[in-house]
Amino acid sequence: MWSEIIKTPERFEYMLLPKLFGVAERAWAKNPEWATETDTVKSASIYNQNWSEFVNIIGKREMPRLNHYAGGYNYRIPTPGVVVANGKVMANLQLPGFIIRYTTDGTEPTVNSAAYLVPLSTKGDIILKVFNNNGRSGRSVKIHNN
Repeated sequence: MWSEIIKTPERFEYMLLPKLFGVAERAWAKNPEWATETDTVKSASIYNQNWSEFVNIIGKREMPRLNHYAGGYNYRIPTPGVVVANGKVMANLQLPGFIIRYTTDGTEPTVNSAAYLVPLSTKGDIILKVFNNNGRSGRSVKIHNN
């Protein structure tokens, strides 16, 4: 974190959360099995399982708690990963527990916009944005599908 760009408590919370969960996990948890496993295939498998457990705990349990603790925190809501492949717009998130919404008319998505559930074959500009369960959103992503 670069302190010279943090001018308000809200910006501090945004820059710190949810990154602090990863720091806490590594700082206080025992050395993970995947880090000491010498078989690279087994290590990768263990790592993927541990990562899946970690992001599910963060996305489904800890992030929703941040909406309520101490009156709620201004944490960073993730930006969707978006690509166009085979004429379809595909989006995903690293953390579960959020919803991706999109628009095709050039406006910013809102909590009432269509939910992204399957790859989109819609042509033109598509704007996607992630929302938490309280309706707060992160940054939007605009992509063009020919």
